[in-house]
Amino acid sequence: METFEGMKLLRAYLFGLVFLGLPSYLLYLQLSGNIYGRFALAISNVTHTGQIAAPDQTLVTSPIPAKTPLVATATAAANKKSAPKCLRVPSVDELCTNPHINDELSGIYSTFQWKSSEHLPRMLTEDQTQMMHEFLHSVMRAFCDLKIEWMIYYGSLLGAYITHDALPWDDDLDLILEERALRILAVEHKNGMLSARYNISYVITGGLHKLYWSPGKKIKPYSWAWPFMDIIAYNKSKESFSNLDIYRIHRFKAQLDWVYPLHMRPFGPVWVPAPRDPWRMMGLTYKKGMREFVCSEPHYDHIRERGRKGAKKNSCKDLHGDYRFVYREPKSDGGLIETLKLGDETLYSIEYDEPFYEDVNPYKWKMMPF
Repeated sequence: METFEGMKLLRAYLFGLVFLGLPSYLLYLQLSGNIYGRFALAISNVTHTGQIAAPDQTLVTSPIPAKTPLVATATAAANKKSAPKCLRVPSVDELCTNPHINDELSGIYSTFQWKSSEHLPRMLTEDQTQMMHEFLHSVMRAFCDLKIEWMIYYGSLLGAYITHDALPWDDDLDLILEERALRILAVEHKNGMLSARYNISYVITGGLHKLYWSPGKKIKPYSWAWPFMDIIAYNKSKESFSNLDIYRIHRFKAQLDWVYPLHMRPFGPVWVPAPRDPWRMMGLTYKKGMREFVCSEPHYDHIRERGRKGAKKNSCKDLHGDYRFVYREPKSDGGLIETLKLGDETLYSIEYDEPFYEDVNPYKWKMMPF
């Protein structure tokens, strides 16, 4: 009987040891396994470059990325959101060869809210602005197909340089193109191809050349419609570049390196070719009558082709939160950085191999003296 009771006590004792010791033993095995696993991971992560991952780190070469803490992820996202986007400037060759040349720019442009300032209202409605862009896009396709060299100029170049878009108070487009292109456009207009393929037409009026949107409503009593663009031919030699302005109002003769190589500039949702040194060219073009760029309505209404009375003029500073403006700063290694802002919000930046000029920033744009 005593032997039986002793056996019961022994079994109870052994059961207690197992019951109490098993968790500790399992914990030991788990820790041992983790240690072995980490050690094995460190060995397996020896790469061809001789790097060894730390126990709590995964190499870039590992197919399983290390997890990032939630706080770090949120911080990285916030930093990414606040960092200004630096756009790649396409080459002029891409204008006619890269079908996706405007994808990035137009994507950003589509996020901009259309707004008109009470201080200096826009000349165009949102729908008219869209029509202008469609017209410009059609003209650009025609120029590519016809192999015509061209560049944005006059009021449109001022807009591209100061706002990366048409000036809010502008209502037409201006460009210059090689002289031979006028003959090409005249032929293609006469045989009906311009209108059939691109919905654009060509007209000469009073010695001025225009391309206009064929489906548009004609501006009575004239033979063209809005939107349209004024085009002036240019001539270039081995030494100089000059426009063929028959009225001599803005006739100029420039050094070739002020114009070439052409640079691509944002103009709303599209990239357009422009002179390499736009501000010097604007100073040369407007050397008579313009000493400083001002925010003012034009004295002419291009939609109705008539003069405008009481054109509004306003301090550009009052437009700070209403319209986008380009800010410039010099780079230490030459060239400059252009940053487009709406108020104090940075929208994107671009780097250019162009001269930096003092007094050419919001809200003072002093023209180059000639």
